[in-house]
Amino acid sequence: MQKYDAVVGDVTIRANRSLYVDFTLPFTESGVSMVVHQGRAPEERVDLREAVDAEPLARERRRLRPGWWSGFWSTGSTPTSTPGGRRTRSAPSSTSPSHARLRPPELLSNLARVVVAIWLFVVLVLQSSYTASLTSMLTVQQLQPTVSDVDQLVRDGSKEYHDALLNGSVAAIVDEIPYLKVFLSKYCGKFAMVGTIDKSSGLGFAFPGSPLVPDVSTAILKVTESNKMKDLENMLYGNTSCADKDPHGFKQTYI
Repeated sequence: MQKYDAVVGDVTIRANRSLYVDFTLPFTESGVSMVVHQGRAPEERVDLREAVDAEPLARERRRLRPGWWSGFWSTGSTPTSTPGGRRTRSAPSSTSPSHARLRPPELLSNLARVVVAIWLFVVLVLQSSYTASLTSMLTVQQLQPTVSDVDQLVRDGSKEYHDALLNGSVAAIVDEIPYLKVFLSKYCGKFAMVGTIDKSSGLGFAFPGSPLVPDVSTAILKVTESNKMKDLENMLYGNTSCADKDPHGFKQTYI
């Protein structure tokens, strides 16, 4: 403070700070409170399966099922004799390759055995590739950096509060009342401010032994006693008691 003439900003007035500087009258209330989520969390929590589009992989897997069936029908069937002496083929007991491995049919020739072995190898490779691809998609998306620059922390601070309260990673957000009011004005109707944890004398300007303190305090009183202060609060905070018009708002997909 000895290098500056004044500190103009959201400075909390404290008794220990008054030992070093002179404060003006507070221009707004302050203190520490907490914000909690008002409910409806189950319908807004995101399933990890919804965060990854695995439909293309599943679609390709479904396309292979007719090939599995036709391959095992043509190579894995067993000839049987009918009462009239005609030889027919009996279908395999299951369309699943895994079941076919458990109960292999009696094959007709060495060529059929080779075809079945190739089919089993292809199925195992495709199954492993499908699992590895899905695991890679989930892992890569989870390891992406959440913050790219310092300015992003300033821009996304309230959004991080919002997401943390909705997904249950935190039960409450503790901060100074003016900042919580700004948060509530942005996400109106979803959260509520509960009680006051710590009280303070408000926010004011600090001057180190300056004769300007009385003049600045007088100017602050003129603003707070007029409608100008109310207009400023409405611009910053909005209507923090508004109702939740959209019950399905803020339903997001988490990555």
